[in-house]
Amino acid sequence: AAQQDLLAEEERDDLPLVNLLREDVERWRDASYRGASPVTKDLLGYWRRADRPLRLFFRQIEAVETVIYLLEIAIPGRLPSTGFQRFKVDADNLALLLKGERPRFELPREQEFYPRLVDIPAEPALLPLRRLGCKMATGSGKTVVMAMLIAWAFANRGRVPGDERFPSAALVVCPNLTIKERLQVLRPDNPDGNYYDEFDLAPSQL
Repeated sequence: AAQQDLLAEEERDDLPLVNLLREDVERWRDASYRGASPVTKDLLGYWRRADRPLRLFFRQIEAVETVIYLLEIAIPGRLPSTGFQRFKVDADNLALLLKGERPRFELPREQEFYPRLVDIPAEPALLPLRRLGCKMATGSGKTVVMAMLIAWAFANRGRVPGDERFPSAALVVCPNLTIKERLQVLRPDNPDGNYYDEFDLAPSQL
């Protein structure tokens, strides 16, 4: 047991970007998601309500809130719409992260790798690939988070078709056929059921 404890400590990763974003998102949540679209506010309120027949885990909601905060508020340059003036991850640091450059917030000294929000291609002619990830443990409900984000994207796109913050398609990539089979619950037309209905992710008006 003692050796296992040592191993766990040795493999621990510090995630400064995650922890700083968590503080910004918590403040945004406490301010009733100021600056978000009406659809986003409706969905987040619907998912957080106390009388849900099937409660969602806090970590699922927090993961979704973080991706929404980045895609709807922070990355499009809409931080002022929150009403706040100071951020743990401010516009300047976001610009660096989106260029794949070292951010200005404090990182562990021994950490050579630094967080970034893009993968820089090997060939300069290619565009960088923006990538946001949710680090979630096995069994914590990652597929439900995927369904929540798909519901958020398409409910918003349906209400404001011209707003490019919300995609018009979703590509779900998985490593093998077994997981592909499990992920059929992300298809609203799946004959064996889907997570949008099972977890009540979309209110009737949306």
